[in-house]
Amino acid sequence: LLDISNSMGKDHKMELLQKSTEELCKVLNTKDRVSLLTFGTVVETLYSSSSFTGSDSLLHTLKRVRSTAAATNINRGIYDAFEQSDKL
Repeated sequence: LLDISNSMGKDHKMELLQKSTEELCKVLNTKDRVSLLTFGTVVETLYSSSSFTGSDSLLHTLKRVRSTAAATNINRGIYDAFEQSDKL
């Protein structure tokens, strides 16, 4: 669950978020279930897999994430993330 509100564009926060998520990808294996959701003004599911098959597509998706949202709808983000975890 990644925050893409405008505040994430300051002080290299988005870069740190992307790098830490890249590090997480290095320790995932085929037993892991992965979803990548962003929240800002709206919540969007960018990646979802019931079986992790490799980091290429996830990292490609992550590189497209930008901080562009005017608002921070964290409540909906958390709700949708829990809903997504139940599906996996």
